[in-house]
Amino acid sequence: MCSRGLRTSLLGVVVGAATVESMTLTARSGGGFLRMMVTRSSSPTYAAANKRTMSMSVDAGVDAARYTNFIKDKAKFPNPPRRLPTLLRFLQHKGLTPVDPADRAGLNPFLVPLVKGDDGVVTGLLRWPTSPETLEMPVVRNGETGLELLADNAEHFIRRVVAEEDFAGSADSEELIRLGNEGLPEADPLYEKGAVENLGVGVEKYLALRVGAFADVYEWLTASHLEKGDSTAALASAEKANEIFVGWGRPYGHYARVLAKMDRREMEAKDAAKVSLRCPCWTISPNSKDLEEVVKIAGYEDMASVLTMYEGMAADEQPDKINEGKSPMQVALDRAAHLMDAVAFGHKDWDGVREELAERYDQGGIPDIARFVRME
Repeated sequence: MCSRGLRTSLLGVVVGAATVESMTLTARSGGGFLRMMVTRSSSPTYAAANKRTMSMSVDAGVDAARYTNFIKDKAKFPNPPRRLPTLLRFLQHKGLTPVDPADRAGLNPFLVPLVKGDDGVVTGLLRWPTSPETLEMPVVRNGETGLELLADNAEHFIRRVVAEEDFAGSADSEELIRLGNEGLPEADPLYEKGAVENLGVGVEKYLALRVGAFADVYEWLTASHLEKGDSTAALASAEKANEIFVGWGRPYGHYARVLAKMDRREMEAKDAAKVSLRCPCWTISPNSKDLEEVVKIAGYEDMASVLTMYEGMAADEQPDKINEGKSPMQVALDRAAHLMDAVAFGHKDWDGVREELAERYDQGGIPDIARFVRME
């Protein structure tokens, strides 16, 4: 759950794989991640890239050192993805073009850009503003109202692409398998050609059991159970996603939308939507349609009313709470979080709040993040 402290600092964010023990899915056709990159984007770029790259040899890649150095020196995150070069090659395989990691104008202040599609949609790594050094950087892409979580780390992204393209019979699948297996720690199992088909339960269940947790896979599991008329299993899948993707508003927003369509679940749906809005609001959905649906389920009149609320919270210096003993540094971090929320609902844009946001992080005792936000 996104508690007030967690949504401000995200010190407790731990996103990881979970064991899925009681799924009763039947096998179906694969290509789920490729489908996600097509259907979950409002632009046709990913679809076009998919058609181009199914028979395209894997590019030799770009120099990953500039990305690694940027993450360490500018983003001040000491542990870039270990297989960042492989991640970059896989992203290029999907028809995406490498970009300068310093080219962050117009983007979420915490996004380290890696590649861009023809439509300008950027995929990159998220540098949480305050997080433990052991936390891995999620793979995300920018959208209209926030970021979309593609994978909780680079390794899961790589493994998913390998599994899905092998299952889909991609012309490059053997080369992708080879690249995906290169550089793995000795304890990590290698992917073997045909592994998804041999397990015999479909690609989505394979990903959940053998790769890791993915937000869209849990949403698919929920929808699959609903299609079979099993609302209990559907809600169990949605609730599990809430536990796994800590710090993200997306799973609670999805949970709220599922509950809202069920009989006599209105209050539960409203509660779930409110929890989603207590998470960083730019983690709920990359598009305004889904975000607005969550807002209305939560009981607000419209997006504008929520915008006004977060603008007020971002401006509130909280003198009474400071007098009661709350740290001025924590107040500054609260205000920074609410300023980010306000942008998700239409307050200026990311470039329009960079300086104010950086000032809050300076006041909050995190000058490295302030400089990163300012793009210094």
